[in-house]
Amino acid sequence: MTLSISNKVLGIAALATASIVSFAGSAEAAVIQFDDKTVNGGTLSYDGNGGSLVGTNLLLDTVLGIDTPANNGKTLSCVGCKLNFATGANISESPYEFASGGSVTITGKILDGLTEIVNGTLLTGQFTENIVGSVAGSFAVFSGIGIDSVNSVLSSYYGVDTTDFTFAQTSIAAKNVKVNPNKGFSGTVTNTDFDTTPKTTPEPTATLGLLAVGALAANSTAKRKKQA
Repeated sequence: MTLSISNKVLGIAALATASIVSFAGSAEAAVIQFDDKTVNGGTLSYDGNGGSLVGTNLLLDTVLGIDTPANNGKTLSCVGCKLNFATGANISESPYEFASGGSVTITGKILDGLTEIVNGTLLTGQFTENIVGSVAGSFAVFSGIGIDSVNSVLSSYYGVDTTDFTFAQTSIAAKNVKVNPNKGFSGTVTNTDFDTTPKTTPEPTATLGLLAVGALAANSTAKRKKQA
């Protein structure tokens, strides 16, 4: 006996699978972006003695939801918001490279108009890959990737039902950088971009899709046996 599944069953299964994938994908594609649209400031430094790359009081003034399940495209004011971070120890000074680990925090108050959304610690995290960058003349640029936990009130505002995020496309630029004889340096931050997105969960999505197909196929087989 040859098992066959009707086109109708396959169509329903495909729709169920597509719905699951689409739902998961929409959450995973969401981005919460912290930016310094109208302000800049803070210090980027390295001690030249094998220590960390340190970012101190980097200013931020907006939060934006991109492709978020709720309040997509909504820009919020970030009052007194500051990004502070420290990487792992220095690995190389030519080019500059720092180890993963360390810590990342963003603090401040977020407002929707005059309404306070959340106040305090907005995000905490750490670097998961080495941080690389360059110092040329009086300018410096560094970028990093890592994991973070977003304040649940903020993530819920944008319709994201998790606080577990990853950050990428995160870059820091500085000017007036002064390099010391020991390769240590310090400069004033001129640009801070911090994008964070919910952690992806592709395996459960695929499993659920296969379960949907399997369940519908089994149901079709049972009906065929009953008819026989």
